[in-house]
Amino acid sequence: MVRKGSAHVVPSLTSFLSLSAYSAPVVLLLGLSTFAGCMGLGLLLLRLLRTELPAPFGQVVAVLLGIQVTGLAVQIVAMAQAATPTVLIVLWGVSLAGGAVGWIFCRPIRDASALPAIPRIAIPRIAIVIAVVAAGLNLLAAIVPSSKIDELYYHMLLPARVVADHGLTIYRTPIESAVLPQMAYAFFAAPLHVLGYPDAPNVVSWMLSLTLVWFGWTILRQRGIANPVAYCLVAALLVGAYPMVFHVTGGSHAFGDLSLAAAVVALALADRLLAACGSVRFAFMVSLLAWSAASAKVSLMPLAGAVALLAIFFATRASSAFGARIRILAAAGAPWLILGAPLMIWTYARTGSPFGPLLAGLFGESLFRPEIFADFAASTRIANRSPLGAVLFDNLAGYSPLVWVAAIGALISGPTPLAVRRWGTALLLGQCLIIAWLLPYHARFLGGLQYGLAICFALYLPPQLIPWKRATAIAIAIGVLPWMAGQAAYTQQFAAMALGLENRSAFARRYVAFFDDFISLDRLLPANAVLLATDSRPPAVYASRPMVFDLADVPPGREVYVFSVGLPNASDYPAPYTLGPEIYANSKARQTVFRRPWAAPETGELHVVRLARP
Repeated sequence: MVRKGSAHVVPSLTSFLSLSAYSAPVVLLLGLSTFAGCMGLGLLLLRLLRTELPAPFGQVVAVLLGIQVTGLAVQIVAMAQAATPTVLIVLWGVSLAGGAVGWIFCRPIRDASALPAIPRIAIPRIAIVIAVVAAGLNLLAAIVPSSKIDELYYHMLLPARVVADHGLTIYRTPIESAVLPQMAYAFFAAPLHVLGYPDAPNVVSWMLSLTLVWFGWTILRQRGIANPVAYCLVAALLVGAYPMVFHVTGGSHAFGDLSLAAAVVALALADRLLAACGSVRFAFMVSLLAWSAASAKVSLMPLAGAVALLAIFFATRASSAFGARIRILAAAGAPWLILGAPLMIWTYARTGSPFGPLLAGLFGESLFRPEIFADFAASTRIANRSPLGAVLFDNLAGYSPLVWVAAIGALISGPTPLAVRRWGTALLLGQCLIIAWLLPYHARFLGGLQYGLAICFALYLPPQLIPWKRATAIAIAIGVLPWMAGQAAYTQQFAAMALGLENRSAFARRYVAFFDDFISLDRLLPANAVLLATDSRPPAVYASRPMVFDLADVPPGREVYVFSVGLPNASDYPAPYTLGPEIYANSKARQTVFRRPWAAPETGELHVVRLARP
């Protein structure tokens, strides 16, 4: 499983090594046990901190806290260059053991005076059917080997590099993973990479998406709502291309969406929660949810900061004593300082910026060019801002229209409290402005805000939607069935692999670009080789040798081989580097592959050339 390099033992990247041992049942079991362990660990920590929270917020905060603390532990040992396989496995084991203690001895509280115990209201069967079918289809995509390019290029690359390097090293590229404070979920995934199952975090993401629906349903039941429309609106959060593609990966999408959605609902129920758990606990809870959203996407930091400030405002308004207000501020600041500051300080010490390439040069001399993030953002906007028709199609296909009806309805419907409509509108407009200014035009950059608003609408349904009429049932069907049919059509390509009926290599060959080339290169390259890819966006975690995208990131003492989709030119590389012999070429390399069944792969040249240095 390892190869000896000139400096230390360096494994190939984890997805390449683990593919031969892939097993869908084991991936599912590891993902479920890790999710359960994190929730139990969070329950235990909340009890130790004397911060018990009412259900269902207690369970949501617990699982997010467990993931954050596990990720923080990985960060600490990685920053200390002590992230050996043994240490990472021990951290995972401790997390599971703590989780078992939490499940046995700790339970979220229920305060009958504020958030009543869940009454015996049956969840409508139609809502259960929607959720079960959508969740089952999404699970097919979750348990097969990862093949979404964003994950293969940078989300999964960070934990793979932590495992390969036995610690945390600054890499200039990919830019996305160089912004380390937004990679909390990736750090959490590192122990699962060591165990040889880097796809298990996909199942954790899938469980987080289910937790969001369970959370919404539980809130509805607590309020005594039996209307099937409300439950169907929440079940529809699992329907569409977005949850099918983004909530089943090793990326942080489901993690961030659950965090922000729960924070928004907490703000909407602030009066009840303040009565149930007090101002200090309320401020801590919402701030932890906000930080979890911010640590999933750096573009959510302004929105998450605004949510945390709203929580502080609501909490301090309910507490007039000066000492209580100081405790509220301390509780609200604790998640950001404890969970976020260590990595920011470490990153600042090594790069000159707490966010790596983001804000480079603002704090003085930096490892990164001051304009590097602006250049990256501009190129990303150009590359991802499709024509209006394509933008509309992607966003409409991504979500059941019921989600948008509910999210907008929460802002314009009379039964929704006026305060919720006001701050909800402000948050939505503010994030839309950030998207319009800096980001690709995709609703995923709302970060779960739309989900939180949709649940709020279900809590305050207009009277005309309360009766379950034939027209209402038809509208629900129209808003769900076409999108669910799309899910079924998309995920059927994964069914054979998920059920163990397809060869692993055949699956990877179809869905991982350059896979055959990586197999060939594994036989040709020396043990201490590093692949340098500067003109493409390859699936780096499947590379048969560590891959970098900037010559400055090549570790010392390694042999460098240019991995290029065009014939390399000597003038592209600084002195004293010189191009050596070409060791591999393929004129029909599968440069880009697609998970859309109707899209054919794009083929072209691949050249691998020795880059020599005297």
